[in-house]
Amino acid sequence: MGAALNIAEIETAVSDLAAKPFDCDTFFYDLIDAYGAPASTVARILSGSSGKTDVDGALLWAPKIHYAHSTVVEVPDLLDELAKGKAVGSKAARFLVATDGEDLGIRDTKLDETLYFPISDLGERFGCLLPAAGFERYSAIEKNPVDVKASSRLAKFYDAIIKENPDWEDEDRRDAMSRFMARMVFCLFADSIGVFEGNAFAKTLVDYGGRDGSDAPALIERIFISLGTSSGAREELGYPTYLAYLPCVGGDLFSGRIECPSISKTAWRHLRGAMDLDWGGINPDIFGSMLQAVVKPNERDDLGMHYTSVPNIMKVLGPLFLDGYKARYEAAGHNVELLRTLLVEVRRTRVFDPACGSGNFLVVAYKELRSLAEMIEGRLRTISGRPLPPGRIPLSNFYGIEIDDFAAETARIALWIAELQADKHQADSLDQQIRSLPLGSGANISCGNSLRLDWSQVCPRQDGYHTYVAGNPPFLGYGQQSPEQKEDMKAVFDGHLKSPKLLDFVSCWFFKGSQFLKSGLCSGVAFVSTNSICQGDSVPTLWPHILDGSVRISFAHRSFKWSNNASQGSVVTCVVVGLEAKGKEDDSDKPVIGPYLTSSLSIVTPSRTPAECLPSMLLGNVPKDGGNLFLTSEEREDLLFYHPEAGRFIKKFVGSQELIKGIQKYCLWIPDEEVELASSIPMISRRIEAVRTMRLASKKEATQKLSERAHRFGEIRCAPFHSSIVVPRVSSERRYWIPIGRLGADYIIGDRNFALYDAPVWNLAILSSRLHRVWIGTVCGRMKTDLSYSNTLGWNTFPIPKLTIAEKHDLSACARAILIARDTHPTRSLSELYDPDKMPDNLRTAHTWNDLVIEKIYVGRVFNSDLERLDHLFERYEEANFIAPQTD
Repeated sequence: MGAALNIAEIETAVSDLAAKPFDCDTFFYDLIDAYGAPASTVARILSGSSGKTDVDGALLWAPKIHYAHSTVVEVPDLLDELAKGKAVGSKAARFLVATDGEDLGIRDTKLDETLYFPISDLGERFGCLLPAAGFERYSAIEKNPVDVKASSRLAKFYDAIIKENPDWEDEDRRDAMSRFMARMVFCLFADSIGVFEGNAFAKTLVDYGGRDGSDAPALIERIFISLGTSSGAREELGYPTYLAYLPCVGGDLFSGRIECPSISKTAWRHLRGAMDLDWGGINPDIFGSMLQAVVKPNERDDLGMHYTSVPNIMKVLGPLFLDGYKARYEAAGHNVELLRTLLVEVRRTRVFDPACGSGNFLVVAYKELRSLAEMIEGRLRTISGRPLPPGRIPLSNFYGIEIDDFAAETARIALWIAELQADKHQADSLDQQIRSLPLGSGANISCGNSLRLDWSQVCPRQDGYHTYVAGNPPFLGYGQQSPEQKEDMKAVFDGHLKSPKLLDFVSCWFFKGSQFLKSGLCSGVAFVSTNSICQGDSVPTLWPHILDGSVRISFAHRSFKWSNNASQGSVVTCVVVGLEAKGKEDDSDKPVIGPYLTSSLSIVTPSRTPAECLPSMLLGNVPKDGGNLFLTSEEREDLLFYHPEAGRFIKKFVGSQELIKGIQKYCLWIPDEEVELASSIPMISRRIEAVRTMRLASKKEATQKLSERAHRFGEIRCAPFHSSIVVPRVSSERRYWIPIGRLGADYIIGDRNFALYDAPVWNLAILSSRLHRVWIGTVCGRMKTDLSYSNTLGWNTFPIPKLTIAEKHDLSACARAILIARDTHPTRSLSELYDPDKMPDNLRTAHTWNDLVIEKIYVGRVFNSDLERLDHLFERYEEANFIAPQTD
């Protein structure tokens, strides 16, 4: 089968393998083929040229699966033998797989988990080996593989439909295709949970659709019309009696007639496969995104992975309103009046997601509110001892905006499925029939551009109801935004910002949400966001327009890693920020949360100059040379071999990788007065001409002008110097201290670093302190969660007291102690020295002593925590800049 499979294809291949009789000679090869092993890899293992292992009879797909089969050794013991073995010439495998031909044992060595099950169940448990195909595991797939199976079958059905009807992918037919697929999903689901009695939809299709599905299109059209028509009206229209078994669904799902595409024999076969599946167990909060991927083949690799997980959704909905409701439920005890009041509020809670996608947030909100309402009703029944008619949370309480038409349709269907599942669960628990059909009016999902629509028109005021705005809007930096999205941002911030270039796209939703809140149209707003909105230049650009005295941050989750697309391994670093209007009542007991998600309301603005006692920090030199002024170690040696006189023009170059990882790199550094001498060396002259050609070819006039001095870097920041203190622009968040370099005059500092030239060594002690690390981690921007240093925001704003000569002397001694400690480990790079798990004891001691000395200068003692450090630094910043902090 080969590599580059998507999850649906893997699920199908593994299910086919599980259904076959076990063959000890081919099982391993079929298994790794199903998980995407390239054909060449399978062939090499078959031939014995690879896949060797020191465990007798075992086979290896390195470094993924170490496999053994035995009818003599028990499966658990066989796994232990594999664990003791070592893959020859390779790293240990991620998975150990053992079988006796009937049962399978799989051990995930990374997660230290072991599973045992019959081989015949492998199709249901295919998720446990997904990392072997490049997909990290997600528990929802393993716990509920029906989601992926359903999407897989729909994907095949959809592809066959499009192959037979290619024009249905055209823009003018897309809406019809969306509605067709949504209706089909609903019918398959309604069959499975008994909303359609006796699998009426599938039975009708099989009985009257023709042997090869030739009659299915016309039949499906009649079924859809029938589902939207009352029984009395059907008789007037003369509908056949076999459609009488299908009830009137109601709502607007089946309103309006849509054409059914042609159905080929292949499409019919895939539809029959879908009808055989039990759809009752699908998760609507997950399935919405999976269904969306069905009609977007380029997203198939993420089938079952690409959605906002329920735990992350609850980080928004919980503190926004659910936690408060649940606390009131617990506090109410058996107080009937309090319980009834709460029940009314729960039933009158509206949730509005202005970037709803396929409805994940709305579905989870519905399920949680429905569950809470049933808990309250149950307690009231217990208290009264009398039956209480079950109530419902109307789908009309849920609002959304989505720009993609199919996603909007999917959101509607996902909410209906969630409602029907909840109805069935409640009916089963009460042992009584709850009428599910006809459907209510459904959720209020608007298809359109959320940033151009008036939210008050989509979700208008409704007296007696509480409205909460929540969601996960798109994250896009300015460079990633389309021209249309940039225009959207301009429209949102028109009259408020000169330019939104410093802001992420998600900022638009926060701004519009705050305006919605200020208008009194909702009770709270909360979004998942990239953490960039609470860091760096985004804070002074965005937050003064939100926290203007009438709105406060009500809760927040600080930066957390969230893998939203596990198959690609990409990780988004998110925050959750909630907003609320400032109440007239006393808010003094509520925690203060500022725009940096700390307890300070200060906003740090960039400064062109540092504190009076600190030297200027400059960005490193910018090459703009197309790589032509750089030399590898080998190129340097060749140049010096043929032209020893070129040594005066060669300098060591330090970019971020060179500084942190200790990589050797060289560059040509030619003073203006020595250009003629340098150009007389042919190997250098050719490089200078290559720089000139590269710069002249640029579309930028400024770069073209640099061709006049092709012998030098495009931007040179430093005059002649004796030493430099070097600060990397990006540093890992794992490091407790920022690794700071100190270099001599024979180094050229690149623009991936900042530098202090010929600065007193005590500045290294300041830069190497925990105080400075905490400040940078808060007020500067980040690359994912890594620190992204800024001289104007970090160094120039850093609050430092006036230092005495004695204090500078003490700090100089601390800096030298750090440098001496490093020198005792000459073979280790800064990356290795500052790895928190491998940091040498003497270096850690030197840094700890440095922190002690510095913090005594600030407050006479060591701070108790980073939060205390930040609070103190913000106080000093406010005093130094005469800033009155925002009142709350």
